[in-house]
Order: sequence, then structure tokens, then C-alpha cells
Amino acid sequence: MTVKRWRCTVCNYIHVGNEPPAKCPECGVGPEFFELLDEIEVNHDEKKQKLLQETLFKIQYGLFVVTSKKDDKINGQICNTVFQVTSSPLLVAVGINKQNLTKEYIRASGTFTVCILGQNCMEIVKTFGYQSGRDVDKFADLKYTLSPLGNPILEDCIAYFDCRVIKDKCVDLGTHTLFIGEVVAGEIVQNDEPITYLGYRSLRSREGKKGAKKWVCEVCGYIHEGESPPEKCPVCGVGPEYFKLIE
Repeated sequence: MTVKRWRCTVCNYIHVGNEPPAKCPECGVGPEFFELLDEIEVNHDEKKQKLLQETLFKIQYGLFVVTSKKDDKINGQICNTVFQVTSSPLLVAVGINKQNLTKEYIRASGTFTVCILGQNCMEIVKTFGYQSGRDVDKFADLKYTLSPLGNPILEDCIAYFDCRVIKDKCVDLGTHTLFIGEVVAGEIVQNDEPITYLGYRSLRSREGKKGAKKWVCEVCGYIHEGESPPEKCPVCGVGPEYFKLIE
């Protein structure tokens, strides 16, 4: 079976479906602004897909808040796709969903800052993963300082590094952009062990309410508890259609 991929010609948002969306979820334009990119094969062998996803769960990630700015505005989001690319020059990569406001800010400023989270991160994940900066000021009740490049550094992070985007090395991945940045500043803020994504899932599971339904994101493995799946995965950004109820 094949499905169609459509691209918004205004903001480059990628939609998958037989028809373009009635409204672009990122910039708000109608279906007439979408162009057909291609058709891709969809594998419906559920057992094979489940096995492949379980295999990918063995890949370990950290858990970070990536921040940036646009003019006098600041924003940040949860991200688990952060890794060092080279040591000379010192380059890192971050993967950001194109629908997210942080992507817009990184494009505008050409900079981003990565705040590495410690073990006590549950409230930070809720603040930066469950709501959009388009609707709320995520930094309103948090203590932070500004990095040398002018991006927010969370007081509760254990370390940070400041990056200037190398535009000609960034990669369009369809739903996400892989930003490559040169590290120009950084500091260890406090002596604590960084949280891993697996560690966060374990903490989340222990804090969950008894009897609550659990939903797993089939893209990144994030576990959500509630009567229904979330509107957006706080880690990878996909919608509720990518969540499956755990029996």
C-alpha cells in the first residue's frame, strides 16, 4: 500500500495522507498551498514493525531542553536527538520537528542552546514537552539566565552548550530538520548524573497513577498515561495517531 506525502509551500510542513490537510498545523494556510511530493510504501506487517521498533528501543538517548530566540522572544522544547558529530571542529547535531516553534526560532536566530537534564527533571519535561510556546510562556515561572549567544539556560540543568548553526550542513529529514551547530560556549552547572530517556521512562512509570491507561508512542517509545493519547508526543512531536494503547 502507498500513501502520499504533501509539502506546504509556505512553511515546508510535511503531511502524510491521501489528500492535503484542510489547514496547515504550522502556518495555517489551506490545502491549495500544498504540493504533492511523492508516494511512499507503507508496510502493514504489524509483527515485523513491532519487532523493528522494539529493536530501536535498544538505542539509548539523553533527554534535553533545546532553547533558542527570535528577536526579543525565547522558547524551548524537550528533545532526545542530540549528539556530538565531530571533535575538531566541535560540532553537534539536534533533530527538531518542523511543526515546533523552536524550529522557527532556530531558523531565525541561527543559534540554539542545549540544556542537559539531571535526574530531577519530571516537572521540566512537563513544562517543555506538553505545551506549545505558541500558547504559553514556558519560562514564566522558571529561573534562567541567558547564554553568551542570548538563549535561555535553565537554572536546574546540569550543563549546557551554546551553538551557532552551520546552515549549509543542516539536513531536511521530511518531518524534522537536523541542525548542525558549532559549539562556541558551554559550562557544567552542577555535579549530577544526566538523565537518559530510558531512565525518564522508568521514573514516569513509577510516578504513574494506578489503573491509568498507558499509551506508547510507536515512533520514539515515549509512555503517556491518561484516558486518551496526548495531542502531541512531548519527545518526538508526532500526533495522537502514532500512539498505541498498552494492554
